[in-house]
Amino acid sequence: MMGLLIASMLGRWGLEVLRLYEANALLVNGTVLVYGILMVLSWDNLMKSREQLVACMLEDAESLHTARSLIADDPASSAVTIPWAKVAAARSFPLIAKRLALWPNRISPASLQRLLPAKELFAEVAKRLDLTR
Repeated sequence: MMGLLIASMLGRWGLEVLRLYEANALLVNGTVLVYGILMVLSWDNLMKSREQLVACMLEDAESLHTARSLIADDPASSAVTIPWAKVAAARSFPLIAKRLALWPNRISPASLQRLLPAKELFAEVAKRLDLTR
C-alpha cells in the first residue's frame, strides 16, 4: 500500500531514479561521503591558512614596532605585509573552500586573496593587538 502511494507521488522519472539509487546505494552514499569529507578538509585548510596569515602579520607588526599602521583605512598603505605565497606554499592539503561553497579551489596566493579579504585580516590583527578604535 505504502509502496504504491510513493510510486504514484514520484511519477515515472522519480521511480526510475529511486530504482537506480536502490541498485547503487553504496556507490552513491560513498560518493556523497567522500565529497563531504573533502569539503570539510578544504574548509578547515582555509581556516588554518587564515590563522597562519594572521600569526605572520602579528609577528611582522611586532617586529616593525608600527602596530598603529594596521588601522589605516587602506590596508595597501600598511607597513605590515600579508605573506600570501608563504602561507600557500606551507599548507600540505592542496584545496581550500569557504564554508558554504559547492566546490573547493586549489590553494594559491590568488585564491587565498579572493577568499580571505585583506581588510578582514587587518581587522583581526588590530583586534588581537587591541587597536580597535
